[in-house]
Amino acid sequence: MNPGIGFLRWEGSESSKTRARLDEEDFELLDNIWDLRLDQWNSYQGSLVKALRAMARTLERLELSKVHAFKEGDLYTLQPQGHKGGKGFSGGGVNKGSRGEGYELVLPRVKILRVPFFPQNMDLVYLAGCCPKLQQFTVDITVARFDMSRLASFLKNRCPHLSILVINDTHDELERGFSIGSLIRGCSLSGLNRIKFVAMTARNTERDVLRSILTHSATLEHIFIDHYFELQGAFDPREILRVLVECRRLKTFSLSGGTGMSTLATLKFLQSQPWGCQGLEQLEFDFGDELEGMRGMRGPSRRSLIDIANISSTTSFMGWYHRPQDSSILDDEIDAPPKVWLKELFGMVKGLDQLRIVALNLVSYSRSPDPTLFASW
Repeated sequence: MNPGIGFLRWEGSESSKTRARLDEEDFELLDNIWDLRLDQWNSYQGSLVKALRAMARTLERLELSKVHAFKEGDLYTLQPQGHKGGKGFSGGGVNKGSRGEGYELVLPRVKILRVPFFPQNMDLVYLAGCCPKLQQFTVDITVARFDMSRLASFLKNRCPHLSILVINDTHDELERGFSIGSLIRGCSLSGLNRIKFVAMTARNTERDVLRSILTHSATLEHIFIDHYFELQGAFDPREILRVLVECRRLKTFSLSGGTGMSTLATLKFLQSQPWGCQGLEQLEFDFGDELEGMRGMRGPSRRSLIDIANISSTTSFMGWYHRPQDSSILDDEIDAPPKVWLKELFGMVKGLDQLRIVALNLVSYSRSPDPTLFASW
């Protein structure tokens, strides 16, 4: 292996019978690696810790997916023979006692740690405790029987620079007391700058995400929440408004996957208080398939729904243009938001001079017809 390489992505074997053992000797000469991504390996007798120690001087980004046989205990220093005592970390605290307590491995330059899909074993997340300069933490929550409060305290105490949290919730169990909100609320010492939460399973019933996010209202600039399987009552309009009022530094706000809300009533309600986020640049709301359920209506309500605004990528409506390159609708005539919704939407954001892109129910609009304008969500 070339000792001068800086980026390494190495996949082992997917077969449980022939799963490749990670050999720390393969990494001894790789002292220039800054980005390491390992997938489908067996950390035999603590070999992952030994391999990471060899690259600790230069490693800045670490991604570990399906690294089997790793246990949190691999991170602790070896105790003297005959020593009887607990681990150096318990219940969210950091034990700074005598030699032999606490984690042996230190990755002083790692700023980004990703722990993607790994069923039935979450111990890899505790590698964050070896990264005192960690800024961005991405984790797939794959099991419900996991102590979120402990992980939150762990990140807060050991990763004081953490500012970006990405949570992909893929757990497929129902467990009393399981709360991702506790992780969001307690994970950061100085407040999060960016948070992304994606619920990838229909079993997810988290409804306190927005409320938990408000813990970081003084520092948050980017919020992205997506319930991939639409969740009834996922978003409370009162909490949406609180975010817009209290997160004064907010630049990007994206909510999708909530159902059971009246789009028109919600847009009207969000105008009931002045927003604090006057520097908002991108705004996206997706309140589900409300139009689908209302197409059988008759009378004035029906007529207002089929009254579509004359808006395109070259023709503006209330100063906004349609952005087909960022829109997910299949039929412009059937799925386009009615004019009455757009009047409320565009009226709601009037005066937000920094706002460049706004989207409603998967249809995107911009103040400029320029197709190269970039949307970050």
